[in-house]
Amino acid sequence: MTTIAGLLTDDHRHCDESFVAVERLVVAGRWEEAGLRYGEFADAMGCHFAREEDLLFPAFEAATGMVTGPTAVMRAEHQQIRQLLRSLQDALARRTGTIVSASPRRC
Repeated sequence: MTTIAGLLTDDHRHCDESFVAVERLVVAGRWEEAGLRYGEFADAMGCHFAREEDLLFPAFEAATGMVTGPTAVMRAEHQQIRQLLRSLQDALARRTGTIVSASPRRC
């Protein structure tokens, strides 16, 4: 049986690995590939955030009655990360001269 913790751990690992792939391509100056991999990374992050914000957090809040606790902090952190993702997307687009974007969400 797969646990929620196991699923989230795997999800975090996948997002981390996707980010590292983008980072390595940038370091190597492979900008077009970095832009493509960024799309995969941003899509993975969007799916991860959706799973937490749409499923996990509401279930936790309903079970505990805590709506201004850890889930509020994590939602704020997600917003900060979304802003960083937009900055990364803009930087890659300037470097490649093309629009860099995530694919439509396929969670």
